[in-house]
Amino acid sequence: MDSIKEPDIIFSMVTENEYNYRGMLVLSRFKVTDDKIKVGIRGAILGCLCVIGPASWDTVIVIPEGTYTLEISYDGNKDSHIVTVTDTCFNIEEDEADFTKPEYPVSRRYRPNSFTYWMSTPESISWLNQDFRDSLLTNVNLQIYVYPDSGGRPYDYRYRDSSFIYGNEEQFQQVIDILENYTDNVLADYPDVGIGIREWLNRRYHSSDFRD
Repeated sequence: MDSIKEPDIIFSMVTENEYNYRGMLVLSRFKVTDDKIKVGIRGAILGCLCVIGPASWDTVIVIPEGTYTLEISYDGNKDSHIVTVTDTCFNIEEDEADFTKPEYPVSRRYRPNSFTYWMSTPESISWLNQDFRDSLLTNVNLQIYVYPDSGGRPYDYRYRDSSFIYGNEEQFQQVIDILENYTDNVLADYPDVGIGIREWLNRRYHSSDFRD
């Protein structure tokens, strides 16, 4: 299980071009003020491993809710975007932009007290997915939140397009107990099937944790 903490806000950039040696962007400046995010790009350093991919850069930032002007400068040029931070999402609107663009105009944040799960099954036993979902909803008082079709999602795309909201820690423990019981009583007949659960505080569980 990974460390338990509230989700970080990650500021990330990648180049559109891919290189034979994947590398990193080099910044001359990165600063967050009361109403501006200023980014200066110096260039890219290619790595030593022969891995095809873009150059990238990311960092954890602390940024309160509000509206900011994102200024990105490179080689004498400057792009500007309007960034709005709320408790549910990040919204990025192009102001004056020529060489940068957001991956998603809207990216959703983790819902507090949320979790989601993934299960990989062949088509012949795909019913297991719905069966496990029914087990959760029948035995625990959970709310379902469905992410909109467009925009970025906080959970990795291998997880479901929806998340479940629990009321308290006791309810989340019930979810883990159901995973353990389901592993013992159902997945025992399907050794190649696994279920993974990820929660908003970065707690992760897998059915393999409960196999003998």
